Amino acid sequence: MPILPMPPLAILAAAVTCWLLAALWYTVLFGRAWSGALARAGRPVERPGSSTLVMQLVLTFVGNLFVATAVAWVLQCFGTTGMPVASRLAMVLGVGIAASVLGVAAVWERKPLAVYLIDAGYHILAVLVAALVLMQWRH
Repeated sequence: MPILPMPPLAILAAAVTCWLLAALWYTVLFGRAWSGALARAGRPVERPGSSTLVMQLVLTFVGNLFVATAVAWVLQCFGTTGMPVASRLAMVLGVGIAASVLGVAAVWERKPLAVYLIDAGYHILAVLVAALVLMQWRH
């Protein structure tokens, strides 16, 4: 079995797509609701300095690379050849793993429900988007 389950460019494309989705999700779509919910819970989001922001963006991209690689492995292990199966697998991963893990963390970190829903929504959608991008490379 190869080291990577799909071409590196496919995994990179999926990671970049997830990273761009995060930028859109946490700014234009839900930025105010997310930061407002944290502020109401006494945890205001402070604007990071430029070096901190760069580090956050880089680490987010690295995390997206891990997600894209993991999704690629799951699709490969299941021998997924069609979008419907890839979508179902992605939803199982997104809801069953990502949202569940975030939910447990949110309970112990006492995060507001709105923050959890926004975070979980992003991760569910990111896994789905990664699977769909990766499947495009298989055809």
